[in-house]
Formats: sequence, structure tokens, C-alpha cells
Amino acid sequence: MKLMKREKKRFRLDITPLIDVVFLLLIFFMLTFSVEGQGIDINLPGESSTTKEVEIPLTLRVDEKGLVSINDEKMDINSLVPELKNKLSPRTDKNLVVEIHNKVPYDLFVRVLDLAKKAGAENFSIIR
Repeated sequence: MKLMKREKKRFRLDITPLIDVVFLLLIFFMLTFSVEGQGIDINLPGESSTTKEVEIPLTLRVDEKGLVSINDEKMDINSLVPELKNKLSPRTDKNLVVEIHNKVPYDLFVRVLDLAKKAGAENFSIIR
């Protein structure tokens, strides 16, 4: 009996799917990679830029006894308009924080707001 020798098949690695994956990764990284010239040019302020000073707001307080004060300077309610004019005139913002005690009568509250409006105050922040 004569047996024929079979030829051994050589194992061949198919790299076609590997090449497909490599090309997909290459395309992904090319699309997500940041290239110089892409984007928007922005001029950010440097260290030497001047900073605008923040003005401390004027605070007008009326305590439970009806005493008026501007930034802790006690005064008579009749001298409120000229004092507020002096303090508001050099300011760029005409904001006024009005702090009223709970026991102050409503008519005094309205009177203080009217006098502050006469003095030139434009915006009010009311704290009760």
C-alpha cells in the first residue's frame, strides 16, 4: 500500500481586519487632533492690565429710634439731602443700600427714600 504524503497547509495570518482597525484609529486621531491655526484667537488681558477699583456702596441706615446715618456717620434727617449729594456726586454709580430697622414707621421709610431720590440716588437696595 502506497500512502501519499499530504502536504501540510501553512498557517497564514490574515491581517486585513487589523489594517482596517489601524486605518480607523488613524482617521479618528486625525480628526480629533488639534492643529495650529484652528480655533479663535483671543486677546486675554495680561498682568499689567489696569484693574477697575470697586466702589464700596453707600449705606444709609435708619435705626429703631429713627436716627439716620450714612456709612456709620450719624446725622439729622434734615441734613440728609446735602450730605448724600456730597457723597454721591463723585461716584460713577448712584447706588444706595438702604438698611431700615423693622420697627421704623412706614412714613419715615418713604420719607428717607424720597430724600435719597432728591439727593441723586438712582438705584436702591433695601434691607429690612
